[in-house]
Amino acid sequence: MIKKIIKRIFVAIILLPIILLLLGVIYFHIDPFEYEILTDTTVELNAKEDYYNKYWLIWVNIPEKVEIDNKEYIVTNIGSSAFSYCYLLKHVKIPATVTVIGERAFYCCENMTSINIPASVSRIEDHAFLDCKHLSKIDLPASVKYIGEGTFLGCDAITSIDIPAKIEHIGVAAFNACDNLENINVSCDNVYFSSADGLLFDKDKITLLCVPGNKKGNFKIPPYVSQIGEQAFRECEKLTNIDIHAKIKKIGDCAFENCNGLTYFNIPSTVSYIGKGIFSSCDNLETVEIKDGITSIENSSFSHCYKLKSITIPESVKSIKDNVFWCCYNLNSIKIPNNVTHIGEDAFGCSGLTTIDLPKNINTIEKNAFYRCDKLISIDIPMGVTSIHELAFYNCENLETIIIPSSVHHIGDRAFYDCKNLDVVIFNSEKDVNIGEDAFRNCKSVTYLTENQEKEETENNETEETESQNDDNADENEINEDENSEEVEFVIEEEVQEEDN
Repeated sequence: MIKKIIKRIFVAIILLPIILLLLGVIYFHIDPFEYEILTDTTVELNAKEDYYNKYWLIWVNIPEKVEIDNKEYIVTNIGSSAFSYCYLLKHVKIPATVTVIGERAFYCCENMTSINIPASVSRIEDHAFLDCKHLSKIDLPASVKYIGEGTFLGCDAITSIDIPAKIEHIGVAAFNACDNLENINVSCDNVYFSSADGLLFDKDKITLLCVPGNKKGNFKIPPYVSQIGEQAFRECEKLTNIDIHAKIKKIGDCAFENCNGLTYFNIPSTVSYIGKGIFSSCDNLETVEIKDGITSIENSSFSHCYKLKSITIPESVKSIKDNVFWCCYNLNSIKIPNNVTHIGEDAFGCSGLTTIDLPKNINTIEKNAFYRCDKLISIDIPMGVTSIHELAFYNCENLETIIIPSSVHHIGDRAFYDCKNLDVVIFNSEKDVNIGEDAFRNCKSVTYLTENQEKEETENNETEETESQNDDNADENEINEDENSEEVEFVIEEEVQEEDN
């Protein structure tokens, strides 16, 4: 009995400070916060630096006014990250004095289901409600003029958003990755934006700005649209096909990022520009056809498209920029047009390439261009390339032979580091090539050939090709002679039969 009493007292001693802390923080005051003076009469609410009591908050009543040094100030701003990571926070009362809700103010308040934004608020800054996954109801007052980038990104429980008449700015991805969002409705009095069929457009419906995350199956771009905005389809994971009609001219950055339901995509010849990261992290995308029209494939366009197997690059393309095919594990081969003059850093890094023919007009192999392409067996470096930058072929462990032409005068640090099965042949003297640190470390062999040896090697190769071609021609002649002989024999046999008859 005594032991039980002692045990209970011990538990009470441990729990009492925690209970008092919760009572003090959750119910009585906003102890974890401080106020920054903005003007002679206004302040901004902020979280105290390195203060963790706010993470226990469940209910908060933000005051209209506070007293600092015996002077009264009006609370007009909720500062950046003021309530970020308050996972337990469920209710917040914002006073009618607040005009600005700052960046990431309620980031990751996962337990919050609704919030009343007063009619005084005019600005909601970037990512203010990012990843508030249970926030199901949000009423934007008529006073709001500015909605920042990614403001409601990842608010999965929201099903509908109404955009009031006075809103002048909606940032990129403001309503993306909201898995259950079905409709975005814009007031007909708004002079900057419009809506139709639950989609968000600019006022003239020229640019498609946002497709709600709960759209499913096959999606047809409305016929009046000529541009697809930045991140317009981001994380529309339930779409299985997107039909791009022939009036589309421009597709913005990251337009189809994380559209994991897509397996095939066709970009028509009317499209003259596709933005950065257009298909980044489309996990199930296998085939892409790009028609003549675009001149550049921008940074990270297909990065982390793990299942991409086939892509058609048109002759109009002149540049493949950084990270374009990074981590495309299933991309075993690709045909790059000879019009391409530039392949950027990390362009094919960690991809599944087994072989590749580089275009004749490039003069530089950039940093990390084929980094850790561990399935790459062969690659031809064209005459005209002058520089192979650092880590270009780092850890291409199955690369067997590479011939570096005499035009190359610079090979960067660790360019071929850890290519354990690689025999390197350099058509140049060692003194005429600037070799970086550990450029060929752990390679199987490195051989330098002089200009005369290069000519001999080239002549031998040409001779072998000529002999091979002659052998092929001779075989064809023998086949033709055999066929002619059979025809003659057949004719003679026919004539003999006729004479016998």
